[in-house]
Amino acid sequence: MAGPILDTDRGVVSELWRYPVKSLRGERLDHAILTATGIQGDRLWMLVDTSGDMVTQRTTPVLASIEARWISGRIVLEYPGMDPLLLLPPAGDAPVVNTAVWGSAMPLCDASDAAASWISAVVGQPLRMVHMPRGVVRRVNPRFDPFGDTQVGLADGYPITIVSTASVQALAEVAGVAITPDRFRANIVVDGCEPWDEDTWQTLIVGCWKITVTKPCERCSVPGWINRRGAKLPVCSRRCMRCSQAGGAPLFGINAVARLIDGPDDRRGNPGSRDGQGDQDTSSGQKANLRPAGIDVGDTMTVLVRS
Repeated sequence: MAGPILDTDRGVVSELWRYPVKSLRGERLDHAILTATGIQGDRLWMLVDTSGDMVTQRTTPVLASIEARWISGRIVLEYPGMDPLLLLPPAGDAPVVNTAVWGSAMPLCDASDAAASWISAVVGQPLRMVHMPRGVVRRVNPRFDPFGDTQVGLADGYPITIVSTASVQALAEVAGVAITPDRFRANIVVDGCEPWDEDTWQTLIVGCWKITVTKPCERCSVPGWINRRGAKLPVCSRRCMRCSQAGGAPLFGINAVARLIDGPDDRRGNPGSRDGQGDQDTSSGQKANLRPAGIDVGDTMTVLVRS
């Protein structure tokens, strides 16, 4: 049951992160364009092996040391000792790679032999770089979709992940090791709330976006032992995180989906556009010059409803 509407519970967006390539290093932002499928440019690329299976830090920790930057739809990859690699979204006739993200099967587009050579040289095993084109639709788990039609890119399950600095600090105290929010690969980090307060959030407002929490974020082993340089860290024990049930996955942070707030002044972008360009006026079928809807570090995040 939803709790009462609150008008005094507020935090501040302290960090914004985009992960252009799944499991590679993220880029910290001061401003992010938010769309219904997450932060613009977030996790529309990933790596696969020769069988077409997804490759992540879970099996290949060195991925955490490869920098990825999103620049107007293009991706730049950097690694010490290698020339930077520029990636453009593959053309429509690019080879198709049938792969899956946690059971969600989909056809992705192969980047190029040059991209495969570059990433294989860094990692030391044959890999391919693949891209999720506009025509591919992947929906979130309908059990946890408040809107019924929410799409997601190549993130594990949901468009947005949120953690609070207070919970990160509380976890560090319990674990007895230094922990920073970037360990948890969240898109939005919130300051100014009590530890574990995000576990009660249901509906949030930031800028002209309403963010609805879907479920707690289940955690794998990566936050516990890998830093962004691909090196092992002191273990952040499963016992230090909240567990979904006996023997269940540890939980930390929350997953969420977003929609523009209804109202004429809030229609600054097309919420159905994966890249946030907002170039189609669906009511008239005509092109519209619409500004994407963004959020900034320092923006207030208000807890509207608690669960």
